[in-house]
Amino acid sequence: MADELVSKIEGLNITGKPQSTETGLVYDELMLKHESPIEHPECPARIKRIYTAMAEAGLVARCKRVPVREATREELLSVHGEDYLNIMRKSEGKKPSDLESSEFVFNSIYLTGQSHKCALLSAGGVVDLTRMVWQGDLANGMAVVRPPGHHAERDNAMGFCFFNNVAVAAELAVQKWGAKRVVIFDWDVHHGNGSQTMFEDNNKILYISMHRYMNGCFYPPGRTGGHTHVGTGNGAGYNVNIGWNHYNVTDGDVMAAMHFVLLPVLSEFGPDLVIVSSGFDAAIGDPLGGCALSPEVFGWMTHMLKLYAGGKIVLALEGGYNLNSISEASIQCMKSLLGDILPSPPPLQPCSEAIQAIYKTIDALSPFWISLGSLKTQITMLSGLDCAKSPTGAENPSPRTPRFIQQPPTKPLTRSAAKAAAKTTQDDSKQPLGTIGILDSSLDPRMDSIASAALAQGEENVTMYAVQPLPTCPHVLELTKINPDELEIDPKAPCAVCEHTPENWICLHCYKVLCSRYVKQHMVDHFNETNHCLTLSFSDLSVWCYGCDYYINSKNVDLHPYVSELHKAKFGHL
Repeated sequence: MADELVSKIEGLNITGKPQSTETGLVYDELMLKHESPIEHPECPARIKRIYTAMAEAGLVARCKRVPVREATREELLSVHGEDYLNIMRKSEGKKPSDLESSEFVFNSIYLTGQSHKCALLSAGGVVDLTRMVWQGDLANGMAVVRPPGHHAERDNAMGFCFFNNVAVAAELAVQKWGAKRVVIFDWDVHHGNGSQTMFEDNNKILYISMHRYMNGCFYPPGRTGGHTHVGTGNGAGYNVNIGWNHYNVTDGDVMAAMHFVLLPVLSEFGPDLVIVSSGFDAAIGDPLGGCALSPEVFGWMTHMLKLYAGGKIVLALEGGYNLNSISEASIQCMKSLLGDILPSPPPLQPCSEAIQAIYKTIDALSPFWISLGSLKTQITMLSGLDCAKSPTGAENPSPRTPRFIQQPPTKPLTRSAAKAAAKTTQDDSKQPLGTIGILDSSLDPRMDSIASAALAQGEENVTMYAVQPLPTCPHVLELTKINPDELEIDPKAPCAVCEHTPENWICLHCYKVLCSRYVKQHMVDHFNETNHCLTLSFSDLSVWCYGCDYYINSKNVDLHPYVSELHKAKFGHL
């Protein structure tokens, strides 16, 4: 009990310091000095082009600059070995001929007399930016730094990386700054072997990597980036690998992975800090990636991640070697961090190879994450795919899935009846995945519901669809008319039963705050006890009706006062 009380007190903003709304930016031309004597993809122009492009787009002027400084030895020792740090320090100021010694020979690395200092600046910049976001001095931020870090292991430099910038920041957040749960999302096209190894037995730092795998033949070679590597010991289940085994990975593939794997796991994990290993080498035209992601998809992913950890998100540059692609992708990410409206995604469709890769990840991780259990059945039922047989007992719905009650005050509607009542056709309600309703040019992007992109399956022609929320439902009429000025919603309120804070919902009938089906299902229990159907999510501002077993459009005129009040309470403005 005492430990629980201390934990709660540590999580409070007891200083009363207001949380910043500013976006931080780390960049310094000192990091240009790490330069290969021969042409090399990891070149100084990478960060210079990104910074110049963002400045020309007017984004730099809107950010708070965070000065770079060298990471301290103590900070680096949190994830790296002392002998390795000594070797790296000895390289500083050396001539090229001196660096030909076997002591300085690493895997896929070029080393100059300036490399060590630049690597220290890169790590120090990421650490300071992350600390400022965690402490509330910044709302979020981006570190345009080099050399990158996610391949660097405890005692080894590799893959253009010397110090694991993101790993240092994540470890310090947990060990020194008081973070309880940190997620590292690595969307670089290469698997972050270094980050995975450092945290594979850690249940406080969740590592998720989405990368080209090619059955272990893509860099870094080997099986460590496969779906079966889920972590060890206390960290079992806290290592998530989505490994692509096909060329030309598309926006549709990535968005499917976000909705089937990443978002459910993040909702269940409840991170209080999000760090992104932001490599852009999966972007179209990259000489090393072999993928076809648009610059816009990186902005969409950033937008989705902002719904977690109270928006405390840090993007740290990793790879990306097409100067045009990385500049455009960085602009999209920065616009999302600043709260700008992003371009709406076109219709997207994942390929069968992508679905198979996603299924393998879900299959490996479903024993550890409740939220992945039901999705495993959906993936299996997708037509034309040879994923696996339906798991035993899959015909029995999860007890955490919303269920109809026997005698509600208003007759419960089937999905088809609800659609008819809302005057919408099946064709209107379901669109191919990729018509993902995260972004709306008419609203602040945070207002749209990520839940509107929850995955469903057709009744006759089984395929992958994105659920479009119903315009309304009969249960809306049961809500008491309210005066918006008298309505107060606290998005940080804990569950009234278990006092859990991440992934809570508020009942729109009695205003009771309870946790979701993916936590301890107290809102589901509340529905069964009271027949209160309509609930509003604190995480993504979506509205769910238990009576209709469906999402309801949050822009509905009768729901708008509730959604608006939550938006103001959460973000400070409409």
